[in-house]
Amino acid sequence: MTRLTIALAALLALLASGCFDPELGPNPFICASSGKLCPDGYSCKNKICVRDDITDAGAPKVEQQPRPDGLKATKDGTVYLDGAIVKTGGNCLDKDVEPNNSAATATPITGSGFIPGWEICYAGDVDQYKIKLDAGQKLIVKVKFYNSKGDLDAALVDPGGFVVDSSRESKDDETVHTTAVQAGDYVLGVWGFDGAVNSYDLDVTIN
Repeated sequence: MTRLTIALAALLALLASGCFDPELGPNPFICASSGKLCPDGYSCKNKICVRDDITDAGAPKVEQQPRPDGLKATKDGTVYLDGAIVKTGGNCLDKDVEPNNSAATATPITGSGFIPGWEICYAGDVDQYKIKLDAGQKLIVKVKFYNSKGDLDAALVDPGGFVVDSSRESKDDETVHTTAVQAGDYVLGVWGFDGAVNSYDLDVTIN
C-alpha cells in the first residue's frame, strides 16, 4: 500500500466520523449525525468536535465550547464564553457574585438600569449575565470602561446558544444589542482581550 493510499484512507476515516471544515480553526470538525461523532482525540461539544488535549498554560483541562455564531472573526476570533478558568475569592469588585463564568451560574439582571461595580480581575475571567426577554423586546447593553486600563470585549448569546451580537473594539466601552426573536434567557458575556483585566459598569436598556 503506497503512502498516498494510506493518507487517503486516514482522511476518509476522519471524514466518516465528523465533517471537516477548515474555517473552524483548531477544532476543524463538525460532529457527525450518527455513528462515531468525532475523530479520535476529539469530543463533541455543541455540534463541534473539540480537541481533548486543549489546556490552558498547564492548568487542569478546561472544557471549551465554541458558540456557532455566523459572525466574521474579528480581533480575537471565535467567541468562547464557556470554558473560562474559574477562580474564587480574591479582591474582585464583584467577588460576591463570583464565580459567574458560565451560563449556569450567570448573574441575573432584571429590567433596565445602570449597574456599577463589576470587574474582570484575572486573565481568563469571563463574567456572564442572564437577561430574560419576551419575543419582540429590544435589548441594548453598554459595557462602560476605560480601554487604557484594559481592553474588554462582550458578546450576547440567545436562548439557543447562538451569538447574536458581539463587540470587540479597541476603544472605551462596548455595546451589544438584539431584538428577541424568541422568548427566554439571553446571556451577556464580558471578558478581557488577550488576558486584559479591568473594572466596568453595565448600562442596560430593555424596551
